[in-house]
Amino acid sequence: MRTVTHNMVKHRLTILLYQTLRKSSLQFEGRVLHILMVKAGIQKIPYMALFDNFLEACQIFAHDFTYLYLNDAAARHNRRPNAELLGRTMTECWQGIENTDVFKMLKRSVSERVALQEEIEFRFADGSFGWYDVRSSPIPEGVIVLSQEITQKKLQERESERHERLFTALNKINHTILRTTDPATLFQKAVETLVDAAGFKMAWIGWCDETGRRIVPSAERGDDEHYLDDIEVLTDDSPHGNGPTGTAYKTHIVQICNNMRSDVKLAPWREKFIRSGFHAIAAIPILAPNSTGVLSVYADEIDFFQEKEIMLLKEVAADLAFALQNFEREREKRALEESAERAARILQAMMDSLPGIAYFFRRSGEYIRWNRNLELVTGYSHEEIARMHPLDFYEPVEKIKVAERIGEVFAHGKSSVEAIFVRKDGQKLAYYLTGCLVEFDGEPCLLGVGIDISELQKAQNEVLRLNAELEQRVEDRTIELKAINRELEAFSYSVSHDLRAPLRAVNGFAEIVLAKFSALLPDDGKRYLDRIRNGAHRMGELIDDLLAFSRLGRGELALANMEMRPLVDSALEELLPARQGRSLTIDIGELPACYGDAKTLRQVWLNLIGNAIKYTRTKNDAHIEIGSVVSDDEIRYFVKDDGVGFNMAYASKLFGVFQRLHRDDEFEGTGVGLAIVQRVINRHGGRVGAEAEENKGAKFWFTLGRHRENK
Repeated sequence: MRTVTHNMVKHRLTILLYQTLRKSSLQFEGRVLHILMVKAGIQKIPYMALFDNFLEACQIFAHDFTYLYLNDAAARHNRRPNAELLGRTMTECWQGIENTDVFKMLKRSVSERVALQEEIEFRFADGSFGWYDVRSSPIPEGVIVLSQEITQKKLQERESERHERLFTALNKINHTILRTTDPATLFQKAVETLVDAAGFKMAWIGWCDETGRRIVPSAERGDDEHYLDDIEVLTDDSPHGNGPTGTAYKTHIVQICNNMRSDVKLAPWREKFIRSGFHAIAAIPILAPNSTGVLSVYADEIDFFQEKEIMLLKEVAADLAFALQNFEREREKRALEESAERAARILQAMMDSLPGIAYFFRRSGEYIRWNRNLELVTGYSHEEIARMHPLDFYEPVEKIKVAERIGEVFAHGKSSVEAIFVRKDGQKLAYYLTGCLVEFDGEPCLLGVGIDISELQKAQNEVLRLNAELEQRVEDRTIELKAINRELEAFSYSVSHDLRAPLRAVNGFAEIVLAKFSALLPDDGKRYLDRIRNGAHRMGELIDDLLAFSRLGRGELALANMEMRPLVDSALEELLPARQGRSLTIDIGELPACYGDAKTLRQVWLNLIGNAIKYTRTKNDAHIEIGSVVSDDEIRYFVKDDGVGFNMAYASKLFGVFQRLHRDDEFEGTGVGLAIVQRVINRHGGRVGAEAEENKGAKFWFTLGRHRENK
């Protein structure tokens, strides 16, 4: 109260002094008192020294707000030399002054001719500011203004208010943490509290995106709703990554810039933050369990962020990180609970899906879990089974055996037993039970499963009976087959002897007729006798081949490991007469060893190579290739020639008995050779095939299956 009174007295004295000077013998020309004094060369005038020595700033303005007088204290308040202001209007000296509170106050004082007093904040062009207790009084020439700087006092008041708001905001955020289970909601509430309650111009929380290159907002609040729309903050060392937010993310250290307009690192965003009225920024890392975020807050004052503000903001970030850690713990806890519930459901579903009974019980015999089948099979309800012991399902004789097997499970880990299960209604069922030791809820338990083997036992008895019958049938069939084989052997003997005798007689008599009566026979008669002889000879060959073909199906194979090359060499030696006098080249490639019957395999080579020699005789400089192709699965042996070939449309007839693709007058043969090849290969468990093209040759191949003798 004394300060206010003192100021008012000083202000009134100033006005009285001014009026006294105005009424003195000094003549004022115009409105500019001080300028006249300087022009007149008058340095000291009585009473004016009082204005010059005032600790308060004294400024006199004309009606158009031209500076008429300023004392030394005014220069300190204006933070500019008085010489820059005297003789000029306020609007000329201060850009935008007409929109300030001080100008509006002086304008009112002049227009309404009233004395006013206000505490006013004034911002200077360089971004700094000051608080002043301003008193204005109208005078005939305009207005006289006395002002006292109260910046420090106001800063202390504002700092106290700011700290109180920050503490309030921190408390609100802590209450939000207690009530929120969602990180996104928490972040949004936090930035809203920092702006609405703490008074920041803007606040946002950013996290690194999935690329790891950009920090993107997850929550934001501020006066400029679109400030972050095209703001790019990176995590690298580029200009967009070296601002406070990017640096805080990379270093995990709080970054403060109390004068954004003078910091070159903020150049990429200068235009936007100037337009939004930001002067200071603080970027505080949020060190979450598995990631790092950044809380960025903006103030509209230079040097806003001091030790206490930074400490409170760090506490906010720490609380957010702690909340995230709790969220993660809760998430893990829920995940574990859900996993346990899911595992329990899966376990129960698996147990219920089993065709037999399934159950868990402790060493004490207390049932933990069982499937629906146990209730259906035993006839006991869920509540009844929960009170029963596993041995309650068996008769006394069976209990001893089952108890021993249960003991084996807990002692050695597993066991099994066949026992008679007794239902609630007294019905007895044969069951095969297995048990193994498992850990359930931290203690050893027996997991048991059982299947009804009553029908199986019946089936086993039936199988034994059928096996006995089958053995008798096999024995009877074996006797029949032996009799059939004897009949076949007798038939073969009959064919080889009884049929050959008439053929020899036909052929012999035909030769006698030709020898004795050749001169008496006409040419047609001779030709007919030749055809009789040739037919008898061909029928003999057919009988021989047919007998050979039938023997292959009955004889035992002498299987052994052997080399394939000697069989090929033996066949070529036997076929030497068919090659003599011809320009024929035979190339023999790699022929791996095999497991088979040497006698029948030699016949295979003999037939295949013989065919190749026969069907190339119409070609000069014929070529035959004998070799193999080895793969992971099998060995494929082949005989390839460049002879007449055949049409693949008729390939299905190749391996049939007496089937031929060429006329007898072109190439001789009975049509049994390839059928013999197929029968031999089939008995070895292999495959046989052919590839050909008319007049371009043929390729016959065979395999011997995968059977190998153990060496």
